[in-house]
Amino acid sequence: MMAKAVLAFFGLFLLYAGCSALKVSTREMTPGEKLFRANCRACHTLPRAGSRSRAEWQTLLDKHKERMQLQEEQATAIIDYLQKTEQDTTGTD
Repeated sequence: MMAKAVLAFFGLFLLYAGCSALKVSTREMTPGEKLFRANCRACHTLPRAGSRSRAEWQTLLDKHKERMQLQEEQATAIIDYLQKTEQDTTGTD
């Protein structure tokens, strides 16, 4: 009986320690980021936003936006998010 209690305590301790080690971002997602994550994750693992140029992202989005049933302003919000992220990671304007 004591062994079960010790094992249960140890298991709860590990669970607590693992959960407290998770980093939770307090940053608010932009509408473009939310759309990017919601629409692209359904079929793909998410690529790093700054990994392509604006033109490359635009080409990919043009190819997929009909299937994702995005409005033009939603597609623009995604591209703006991806472009801003690219600028943030490369330091370009």
